Amino acid sequence: MRKHLVFLLLIVFFGVGCGQAAQGAPKEISKIRVTQSGQILLNGNPASLEEVKTELNRLKFLGGAVWYSRENAKGEPSQDAAAVFEQIMASGLPIKLSE
Repeated sequence: MRKHLVFLLLIVFFGVGCGQAAQGAPKEISKIRVTQSGQILLNGNPASLEEVKTELNRLKFLGGAVWYSRENAKGEPSQDAAAVFEQIMASGLPIKLSE
């Protein structure tokens, strides 16, 4: 009886652990890039700020994440880049900054 209880506890513990590990990884990632001229690219396609907002809401529902980059990352951001970054931060989604 005790072996069965220990086995059951191990299964429950292992199952919970695997579930938590799986939850840590985003289910979907969208890549948002802002060019130096202010053009917004969403997964490689031109997009408006409204389309970015819609995508962020979709990602939040799915448990997704965002990879964000902008040209001239060491310089001052354009108004468009700042607006996009502000929307990403307001969404509460995990974000990875990339070059």
